[in-house]
Parts: sequence; C-alpha cells; structure tokens
Amino acid sequence: PPTSKSIPCAGVGSLFRIPAGDGQPTIVCRLPGVYRGGAWGAQDIILFATTRGPMYKVAAGGGDPEVFIKLDAEVDVDFHVPSFLPDGRTIVYSLHRKEGVDTFEAFRDGHRKLLMRLEGQAKDHPQVINSPQYSSSGHLVYRREQGNPGVWAAGFSPSKLEVTGEPFLVAANANQPSVAGDGTLVFGLDVDSGPGQLAWINRKGAVEGVIGEPQENM
Repeated sequence: PPTSKSIPCAGVGSLFRIPAGDGQPTIVCRLPGVYRGGAWGAQDIILFATTRGPMYKVAAGGGDPEVFIKLDAEVDVDFHVPSFLPDGRTIVYSLHRKEGVDTFEAFRDGHRKLLMRLEGQAKDHPQVINSPQYSSSGHLVYRREQGNPGVWAAGFSPSKLEVTGEPFLVAANANQPSVAGDGTLVFGLDVDSGPGQLAWINRKGAVEGVIGEPQENM
C-alpha cells in the first residue's frame, strides 16, 4: 500500500483492509471469484485477479469491483499476481494461457504487451513462471517452478517495457518473492519439513510468539 498504514488481504469471499498497527479489518468488496493476487496502487486503487476471470479494480476505501482487463477467450485462462511499476499506472502480471502457464505481460494505458514467454514446453508439462515484480536494481524478479526452480531475475526497462538481459537464478528453491521500494527482496523457501506455523518475527529475526496450531501445507 502507498502509505504502509493498511494491509490488504483476502479471505472468506471478501477483500479486506487491515490497519498495520492495530484495529479491525474493513471489507473493501466482495470477491467475484477466487482471489489470485492483488496490488494497491498510488491512486488508492486495488487491482486483483480471479481464477478463470478478468482482472478487477476497486477503490481502496470500498466499493463495487469493475473489470480492469478483459480476458481473450480464445487464448487466455486467467491473470495472476499483478504488481505496479514505479510510474504507478503500469502493471506487470503472470498470464495463464490455454497453451501453458508461461507468460508475463504488462498493461499500460489500455494496452497489453508481452514481456516474457518460455517456449518449447509440452502441452501437459508447461513451464511455470509467476509473481513478477520490479526491483529498483533494474530487474524483473519472479518465481520459476520447472527446470531450475527458485526466484529468478532478468534485466528490465520499466519505461520501454522490455526485458533487457538474460534471466539468472537469484535463490534456488525459493518462492513468493516480494520486493520493497528500496530493492530489498524477501522470499520463502520450498522445504519439506512437515507442518508449518504462523509466527511473529521481529526485525532481528527472533521469534516473539506463535499463532494458532501447526498445520499442513503452510
């Protein structure tokens, strides 16, 4: 979020806004489908994607969601995990196509542009790339699932909307990359260690408390 005072989250069929300090969650809107990632823009607009549906936009203060990017029924399945570029009006996102989950696009001023596509995949074994985000280091950071899985990056020009360098591995077996405005990268790790548990972690990395009971697939 632009002010870092509230955190958007989805659950129980709704999109919520939660104060970062203390307070009760507020419903922004009812979700018209299964939530597949969102982004809060500088104009106080939240964009979010839905399974087998278009990209939506809604006022951060609450309202009815409106279609922001339509699906091309001939080739598209759905959009996932939008994020804003520094200009505040352009987004990048992963696109699931009928031919495979292998594409990044950008959307600016009503137009879609292809950024990256992994060619040559078998129909039943697509190359999966997702969660693209721009880093102030001048890279597009993303998650790759096949071949050499982990968090990857490639040189990227946000003004030209072009990939400018060969992709390279940043962190093996990593997932869910998140890039702060100063370029700090945070990600999770794919580990097979049994049940997981939510926890409060301070800025020094120490666990201050746990939330609930351990659960599988966390």
